[in-house]
Amino acid sequence: MRPDDPRCGHALAADDALVWGESYLTGIDAIDGEHRRIIEFVSRIARARHGKAGTHDIRERVAELRAFCGTHFATEEALMERSGCALRHVLGHKREHRDFAGHLELFGRWLDEDPALAAGPTLAFLKDWLIDHILRTDKSMARQVEAIGRGVSPEQACADEAQFEADSSGVLLGTVQRLHAELGIYNARLRERNQELAEAREALARVNAELEDRVVRRTAELDAAKRRLEDAQSHLLQSEKMASIGQLAAGIAHEINNPVGFVSSNLGTLKTYAQAVLSLIAEYEAAEHRLAPEHAAALAEARKRSDLDYIRQDILGLIEESRAGLDRVRKIIHDLRDFSHVGETEWQIADLHAGLDSTLAVASNELKYKAQVTREYGELPLVHCLPGQINQVFMNLLVNAAQAIATRGTIRVRTGCRNGWVWVEFTDDGPGISPEVQRRMFEPFFTTKPVGKGTGLGLSVSYNIVARHGGRIEVESAPGRGTTMRVVLPVAGPQASH
Repeated sequence: MRPDDPRCGHALAADDALVWGESYLTGIDAIDGEHRRIIEFVSRIARARHGKAGTHDIRERVAELRAFCGTHFATEEALMERSGCALRHVLGHKREHRDFAGHLELFGRWLDEDPALAAGPTLAFLKDWLIDHILRTDKSMARQVEAIGRGVSPEQACADEAQFEADSSGVLLGTVQRLHAELGIYNARLRERNQELAEAREALARVNAELEDRVVRRTAELDAAKRRLEDAQSHLLQSEKMASIGQLAAGIAHEINNPVGFVSSNLGTLKTYAQAVLSLIAEYEAAEHRLAPEHAAALAEARKRSDLDYIRQDILGLIEESRAGLDRVRKIIHDLRDFSHVGETEWQIADLHAGLDSTLAVASNELKYKAQVTREYGELPLVHCLPGQINQVFMNLLVNAAQAIATRGTIRVRTGCRNGWVWVEFTDDGPGISPEVQRRMFEPFFTTKPVGKGTGLGLSVSYNIVARHGGRIEVESAPGRGTTMRVVLPVAGPQASH
């Protein structure tokens, strides 16, 4: 009989331990008391198996059970002999006792060899055997003892018990058949429910996958929007900064241009005056022979003291050098005015060579201490662009090239045109850029410069400006081989790039 036999009642607990119940009562107090103790032993073994006591505790509990069962079996056998039970029943009962003791001894050896593996089968054997033995054999013994006490002969009591067992088997068979039918119906309903649950799980998995996909897409969209916002903010920040610089440069150029204008005019007038004075002195010198000797000697001494001959040779040269210096100032002012257009938003037809020249002039103070700049200009058509912003790109790339050179080097500026596109490239002989840095160099706020030496916006802003023009920035670099940054723009403007 298995532990889930209907006759077991509530004999099993949740942790596989046996629990004493009324279904185990035989009506003989001594036997019932010992049965209760045996069930407690089995329950302890089950708790030891599921608890933290370890396999040693299981072996001890099984040994205790084996010893107690020996005492219990002696009690039952003495009861049967005193009551005069039929020999057929007594021998069968004793045989079950001996079989149990033999099996338990074998399980004990197995527990000694491999307690972890043997614990489960040992517990299952104990529960199965004890439930079947108590409910079938011991209760049959109790009914025979009670019948003999009422005057029924031992043989008749044993025969009645055999008939009872046969009748019980028939009832049990019918019950099992009904249970089997009910279980069939239950299993069919269970299969339907399991199918519904499986379909629900699949639907839930699909919904979860869709939600995860939506979350991934939404996260990607938010990340892209964040990057666009950061790019726009950085571009706006740099554009506002460059616009402010342009306004300042334009104001300075205007303020310088006024005094330069009248200084240049005055130098022209001064040259005229100097020429007139020198002509007058020449006339005086021509008439010097008409003077009295003492006056002529005084004039000669005065001419010597003033170093008139040197002044006559140097004064006009000084004026020309001053006018040349003013021309250089005018050129710087012109370049500042050109470069100060970085804040313009009007698309124009522009000469990129002129923009390069003005940018190089403005950046000359940054470049002259770090590099020699060579220009290799090709033939360029006029380009439809925002000249001030393109100049800003040129400035950023030139300054980056200069800062990449450790001591003194060379920056080569080359231009060219091909198939409706123009290109301007800046090549330095610095240390070069690693592939890892190249992958991130156009990210906003990314910089390899020391703290305080850069914001990490120059290349990002330059990239956005060139992209707005429908162009691209190409990078050719390797550690130890210098760097070439190439700006490629469509001649006709961004609409032509598509």
